Amino acid sequence: MKPSSIPLQRAGQIAFAGLAFGVSACGGEAPEAASETIAVSITVCADACRTIDAVSAPRGGAVIDAMAAARAAGRLDADWRGDGAMAFVTSIDGITAPVGDRYWLFWVDGAYACVGPGSHAIDDGAQIEWRLTSEGGSCS
Repeated sequence: MKPSSIPLQRAGQIAFAGLAFGVSACGGEAPEAASETIAVSITVCADACRTIDAVSAPRGGAVIDAMAAARAAGRLDADWRGDGAMAFVTSIDGITAPVGDRYWLFWVDGAYACVGPGSHAIDDGAQIEWRLTSEGGSCS
């Protein structure tokens, strides 16, 4: 070991020891990593409504990711074409749109979605509602 590296190595040890002391002085535990999933609910309304609670969706994902998770878990029968921003839902619960002038449109936390399901980000606790309807909301 070179003599000139000893002070730097010792400084690193002191800094590390200070960091370890700081962690133990603040409760003794390092912070937990954020969960990789969030829980959302998906409501589907055609002639009647049904809600799927506690859908485990990927953190940082979009509405279509929550739908894919519910479908993979066998809790939702849904189909779409395209991926990401180009995803377009064609069928939910065996009902393929369009039905007359009605399409599958969605709202998140009560607000009409003005972007597609592959572009609309969701947060933990989000309430996603799909309606078979001819009347959407307002986008401004």
